[in-house]
Amino acid sequence: MTHAINGGLSSSFLMAVTITVITHWNEIKKLVQESDVLVHSAGIVDTLTVPVVKTIEEKLGQPLLTKIAEASGGRNCCCQ
Repeated sequence: MTHAINGGLSSSFLMAVTITVITHWNEIKKLVQESDVLVHSAGIVDTLTVPVVKTIEEKLGQPLLTKIAEASGGRNCCCQ
């Protein structure tokens, strides 16, 4: 993957993906619901981070993963 940094994804790439999902939510939800797949997601989050300094993907990532998974009939699992 071209956006990998030190074995992970760059924060600018994650922010771009998060913003894209937010702005195109209705289209993504429709595609997921009309497809014949179950989307399951897992998020690993740090609950010790001060909410004020969280990035957009840290603030909105888990709710978006949950929405996408539930739109398909799947589930989201959050690990702390």
